[in-house]
This record gives sequence, C-alpha cells and structure tokens, in this order.
Amino acid sequence: MRKQKKRFIACILALTLAGGQLVPASAAGTDQMPAQEKTVGTVEETQENQETDLTDQGDMAESGENPDKDPAEDADAPDSVQDDTDSSQDDAGSTEEQDPEAGAGEEEAGKTGGETETLPDGEIPEDTDETTPDMDAEGQTEEAAEEEQDLLTQSLEEPVAGVSYQISGQSNMEKPVMDGAVAGRPGSGQRIEGISIKLYTKEGEEQPAGGIRYRAHVQNIGWMDWVSDDDYAGTKGQSLRMEAVQIELTGEIKEKYDVYYTTYVQNIGWLGWAKNGQSSGTEAFSRQVEAIRICLVEKGSEAPGENQGYFVKGLPSSALSATAHIQIYGDRTTTGSGKLIGTTGEKKRMEGLRLTIKGAGESGCPSGGIRYRAHVQNIGWQGWKQNGELAGTKGKSLRMEAIQIELTGELARYYDVYYSAHVQQLGWLGWAKNGESAGTEAFYYRMEAMKICLVKKGDPVPGTAGNAFCKGYSTGNLKYSGHVQNIGNTREVTNNQILGTVGKSLRMEALKIRLTNAAMNGRSGGIQYRAHVQNIGWQGWKQNGALAGTTGRALRMEAVQIQLTGEIAKYYDIYYRAHVQNFGWLGWAKNGQSAGTTGYGYRMEALQIQMVPKGGNAPANSGYYKQYTGKKSLNVPLTYQNPKYPNGCEAISLYMVLRYYGYMLTTNDVCNKYLPRGPLHSTNPYAAYMGNPGSLTGGYGCWAPVICQTAANYFKAVNVKNRSAKNITGTSLEGLFQYIDKGMPVVVWGTLNMGSTTWFRAGRKNGVTFYWPSRAHCVVLTGYDKNRKVVKVNDPIRGKVEYSFSSFEKAYRTMNRNAMVIQ
Repeated sequence: MRKQKKRFIACILALTLAGGQLVPASAAGTDQMPAQEKTVGTVEETQENQETDLTDQGDMAESGENPDKDPAEDADAPDSVQDDTDSSQDDAGSTEEQDPEAGAGEEEAGKTGGETETLPDGEIPEDTDETTPDMDAEGQTEEAAEEEQDLLTQSLEEPVAGVSYQISGQSNMEKPVMDGAVAGRPGSGQRIEGISIKLYTKEGEEQPAGGIRYRAHVQNIGWMDWVSDDDYAGTKGQSLRMEAVQIELTGEIKEKYDVYYTTYVQNIGWLGWAKNGQSSGTEAFSRQVEAIRICLVEKGSEAPGENQGYFVKGLPSSALSATAHIQIYGDRTTTGSGKLIGTTGEKKRMEGLRLTIKGAGESGCPSGGIRYRAHVQNIGWQGWKQNGELAGTKGKSLRMEAIQIELTGELARYYDVYYSAHVQQLGWLGWAKNGESAGTEAFYYRMEAMKICLVKKGDPVPGTAGNAFCKGYSTGNLKYSGHVQNIGNTREVTNNQILGTVGKSLRMEALKIRLTNAAMNGRSGGIQYRAHVQNIGWQGWKQNGALAGTTGRALRMEAVQIQLTGEIAKYYDIYYRAHVQNFGWLGWAKNGQSAGTTGYGYRMEALQIQMVPKGGNAPANSGYYKQYTGKKSLNVPLTYQNPKYPNGCEAISLYMVLRYYGYMLTTNDVCNKYLPRGPLHSTNPYAAYMGNPGSLTGGYGCWAPVICQTAANYFKAVNVKNRSAKNITGTSLEGLFQYIDKGMPVVVWGTLNMGSTTWFRAGRKNGVTFYWPSRAHCVVLTGYDKNRKVVKVNDPIRGKVEYSFSSFEKAYRTMNRNAMVIQ
C-alpha cells in the first residue's frame, strides 16, 4: 500500500508539472499501450479539451456546478463513490497487486475495461471514470486526508534509509534519537561516555546492502577499536569522557549515501559537520563531547552544514617559541608555554621580542598565528608585528616597557594567550590576556622578563588576573593650592611648582591638594595631608581637595605632612619641602614625614610637592624638619564643665582626653553612666566621686583612681581592648612632660587658677574621716614651653590657658601629685 500511494502521488506531481489532467484508463486505451505512453497521451488530449472548454467551465464554476459531470449522476451515486486514483500500473502495463484491505471486488478492479462495480463502503475500485470525495476507508475527513498526502509527498524527498543512535550520558543511557536529532545535553557540562549507532529502513522501502561502523576517542585511552551496527563505542562505569568520534558507512549503502555528524564540545560549542569517517570533536584538548547529531544524506543532495571546522587537535607543548633580545646578552630563545623569557634579579632590560607558534594549521591543529607589539622607551607603542617579526629594537639600548599579545585566526577561538611582565622596582605584575597591556607606561621602568602561556578556552588561568599594567601620572595630575597672608586663596599649581611666596615674609595659612584621575588604570587611591598650625598643633588628616589649616584667623602654618593612599602608594613616592621663616628652603620630606618646623613659632611661607615613581630620579631625603625640643603642644579638644556640671572638672577632663583619642561619647555618659559615685559626706574620694558632679553645692570631687576606673568602665562597655587608663600619681613635672612628648595628654589635679588651698573635713564612714581641699580643680596638661617656662592646659572652666612652671607645679604638689593618662 505504501508503494502504491507514493507512486500515485508521484504521478499526480508529474502531471501537475506538465499542466495536464488525469483521465480514466479506459479512455486512454490502456489495453493497447505501456503505462508511460498512456499517461502522456492522455495529458495531450486533456490539454486540448481544457482550451476549448475554458469559458464554459469558468461560468459553471461560478454557479457551483461540475462542468464534467451529468447532474443525474449525483442522484444515483452510491455513498462510497469510486476513484481511479488508487490505480497504478507497472512498466509492463499490468496493474499492481492492491493492498488486501481493498476488500471485495479486488480482481474486477484490476481489469482494463471501463466497467464499474458497486463496492462496499470504504473500498475503492482500481479503475473508474468517477471522481471520489476526500474520504478514506475509515471515514477520514478531507483535511486529514490532505495532511496524509502532504506527508507522503514529503516522504518522496526523504532517504530510504535512516540512522538511529543512542548515547550513554554521565548518569545513564538516554533514549535513542534518529536522523539529525540532538542526542545528549549541549551546554549542560555533562559528558557523553559512549554511543551505539545503527541504520534502519523506512517503512515499505528496501535498504541498500551495507552497514555503519564507528569508533570513539576516549579520555586516557585515545582512539578505540572500530565497532559496527548498534555495538557500543566508548566506556561505561569508568567516568571517562568521549572526546571525538569517527563514523562511516560500509557496503553498498556508502555508494548511495553520505553520513554526516557534528559534536557539541565543552567550552567550544557545536563544531562543523564531519562526514564519512572524518574525526569530529577534539584531541589533546581534554574536552568532553556533550551532544551529537548524525544523519544520512543521499549522494548529491544538500549537506546539513559546512564540511569544515569539525575537528580540533591541541597544539603540542612546544608550539610557542619566543626569542628575546636582552641587554648585554643579545638574543635568547625559549620554547614552550609558561617558560621564563628574559632575566630577573640582574637589572637587564628587554629590548626586543619575536614570537611564533609552530604547528598551527597542521595535523588538525587550529590555524592562525600570533601578533604582538611593544611599548618602547622614547618611542611609545609601536605597530603590530606577527609570526616571528621583531617587536621592540636591537642595537639602540632602548628598554621595552610594556607588551600586548593576541592570537589570530582559529587559534583565537580555541585558545587564550596569557602573559605577565617582570618590571623594574615592581617585580612580577598580574596576568594580562588577549591583547591587554602588560608592563608599565609613563613610569620609565624597564621590562626585564616575561612569561607567556597558551591556555585552552575554559582551562584555569596561570595566575592572578588583573593589575597587569600600570600607567603612570602626568605632571598635571597633581594639583595644589593654598591661602596666603594678605593674598588670600591662590591659584592651583602642578607637580613641583612653588605654592606661596619667597622673600615676602608672608605666612601660609591653609593648603589643598588633589589628584586627578586618582584611579590610575584601575588602581584606587588618593592623597591625604595635614597641617601643624599656630595655637592648634597638628590637625586631623584631610584628603582629596579638603582644606588643611585655617582661613580668616591669621594663624600661621608651621609644618605639613603628605602621603599617598591605596594602591597608588605602591607605585609612587610623594616628595615635598617647605620654605620657613629664618631657615629658608629645608630638605625634601616624603611619604608622611614632617616638613617645616614645630616649637619655634616660625611661619611656613612656601611649599613644593612632586610625585616620583618608586625607584625613579628622586631628590635627597634629608634636612626637611626642625623641631624645638623645649616646646611641645597637643591638639586636645576643649570642653567646658559649666553650666551642666559645675563640680565635674575631673569627669570633664577625662572626657576631653577620650575625645582627643577619637572616642565618641557624651559628657552625660562620663558623669552619670561610667563615673563611680557615692553620698556626699560618706564616700571615700579614692573609691568614688563624693556627691553629684552636676550639683552646685552637693558635690566635692574624687582622686585619680576613680577617674581611672571611670575610663575602664567605658572601655569595657564599648569593648575597647587596645587602650587602658594608667594612674601616674607621684610623677614629677618633667615626667609629665615626657608623656606630652609621646603625644599623651595628662589629667592633672591642681587648684583654681593654680592658687592656694585649705583642707577641710568632708565626711566620715566606718570610723574613717575624709578630707577634701577647697578650690580643688582638675585640668588637662596639653603642652609646655621650656623656653618660656610655661605649661599649656585645657581648663574646663577658663579654656585654653598657660600657667608658669612654678605655679602649676606648686598646685600639683599640693594635690599630692594626682595624675592619670590613657595609654
């Protein structure tokens, strides 16, 4: 039946192309001529009839009538009308045997005469003059019949034979698929471990003699033996990936068909279509096949895709060759990926470089090449060179400073090229890849060595990516300005220019510094600075254009500290020097050192700043700072005790010291939360505060141990472990100065205005009487000046004041030299 239907459809298609119509066999004299001649003759007759009856047929079509049929026939027609289209004849003119399902009347239907016979419903005579509606033996609808005919028509274009294949995946055997369908899971990361393939014959067709054979390339094994016709190629239960496959037809069928196949490879994707025994996949790449498609194509028919790019073989380990031209040594050649090119630890510059890749485009290896260019001293970036040409120079004593390398052609699809530069002062930088820059620019550093690695796509990189290239600052990236006596704000100047005045006796009062393009080729960082100011001392750090110093207060800057931050500090040093009253230009300080003077009371009049690449041509670093050792001052923030805590001088003095160290708390925290307190007339002042510090008449005070305990309570509450309170009662005045020299302000017990005092009975408990001095007062010692013989204190009642050595020491001694510090 299948053959009959296909031949019938073929006949219809042939007639349609000829522009003819199909007529009953009896009308064509089927008993007297071969089938082919009858068909042609019938077409010619029908064409003549069509030309003469065209007008009448058109009119009747508009009315819905059939122009070729007597209306009386419709009335007498049986439910199952006859159709001549199921009849076909062989080359000898005899009618083919019909499907047994045709039922009764089978022999009569094979006659060549024009007689007809009424048949049971659903049966079709072999030869009849009458047309039949679109209804099959089982009552198919017209649409269903048309769909079946479409499928049959399409089947005429399909091969007689097909291919079925089944893969063994990473976890189990998958269902078989056929004729170009995808077997496996592309992009899933799951390997194919093996495959079985067989041919099959499509229904009703005769397959040419022959078979199919195939073999797999497997991890750790290589090419396995050939197997055929549904045997298994590959491995099971060994967790070994299939990496490539070869498939070919055998016997008669290979003369009529080509077998095409393509593989989906890990990290690469679908390759081109291989055919007839060609290798599909990869070798020496360590890549798993994740999916496969196979189909048969009749000879001369269109292929499913391009027959190219279907197999990739890895380059040999010795494929990369590099020849470096090195200072003193000349040319040195290195073979292989990841090998050292150049020298380290010898301070020899690389001057030139040649690169080649051997074996590209040979024996299945990807085609393509390698190209590269160098950044050279006094030249900059050169043009691209390739495949053994010289990048850089020879005989000119010019250093290479940076390099860019990239692959070309198919090599770039399957490989990445990684490279790292060893640079003067910086050592090994990170890894660049595929045309990125490695080395430095605008640093004037020689490139001394490098490493180059060819890495298959998806394989681990040879080292840390990034930070492979450093592009330096230009002189215009550093900008600074200031505020000068009688002038006001100055214009910005750039690297190594003078800010301020020389020879005019004008003080600098403020400073701003900034870096433009502070990211520096992806490296974060900036610049920070602080000023030592008259009556203030060292201020806090400012950064990136903020104001250090003062304006509108007529206070001189006396010294400055400047430093770089972030990764920029790894590549640059910052140098600066001050022009100072009575001294002139001092030497160059760098990287946070103090430039200027402290303790002299001298104004800073001018400033120069420059950035220098590490190891570059820098000025001498000496004679940049002068300090008068007889004078010292700390910048402790001032807080007043009144009106909230009229008897709280001890607690408020501790509060000022804690704020000096940067702790964020309130006066209420110190006085009411952390300060140990007791009743006014029954408390030991060495154990707790007597009374209430917030009361004008209900509080006396306490001694150093209580304030030490207060600080300890606070540190415990906020989990501070790197600082503690220290009771230094009994320390001499000179000893107190030593704490100031270390940057540690001191809480000191004295008297109001450092005047006289008398002791009175303040309370009693458990038979012990407690005495307290009248006019007792606590202050913070912040500095001293031995030349003037004065101390500087933060007085919580009077503010920032100075007392003579003698008056301060007398009051301090009267209070039994009570003192404490935070260390």
